[in-house]
Amino acid sequence: MTQPPYGSDPGQPSYPSYSSGGQPYQNPPAPGAYPPAPGAYPPAPNPYMAPPVYPATQEAKSSLLGIIGLGVVVVAAIAFWAATYSVLKAVFSLIDMKNPSNMYNLDPNTFAQVASGPAQIMMLTSVIGLGGWIVSIVATATKRGRAFGIIGIVLGVLAPLGYFVIAGVLGAQMLS
Repeated sequence: MTQPPYGSDPGQPSYPSYSSGGQPYQNPPAPGAYPPAPGAYPPAPNPYMAPPVYPATQEAKSSLLGIIGLGVVVVAAIAFWAATYSVLKAVFSLIDMKNPSNMYNLDPNTFAQVASGPAQIMMLTSVIGLGGWIVSIVATATKRGRAFGIIGIVLGVLAPLGYFVIAGVLGAQMLS
């Protein structure tokens, strides 16, 4: 019979150790805690693949928002250009284009009587057009009428440039 190691209680059973060539003592796992069989879990996702797209998550989005944004921008641009034409025609009628030195002698009240209505329409349509432009941006970003939204964004950026085109055309007419 072998002597128990130093410090052990002779009343306790001796458990095998690595040094004695036996397997270490392990508590048995709790019932149902055994590891699953190989292949029981799905494989880990590949980080380089796109996530799967399921048909249930792909809802058809209405393009109504893009159409509304484009429509508001178009109506505001046309109204802005018409008001611009009226304001510039009134201004150019007050100024003698052949003798522009009298431009500084204009009475502000005369201009206010001639062009205040169209000038207010210009301001109002500018604000409405800006709102339509923002709606077009939202429609493009949320993919609700993206094509209409892009056209609305481009027209909203180019619409104010119509002021300079109209001013150039009317100025050329007044000079000739």
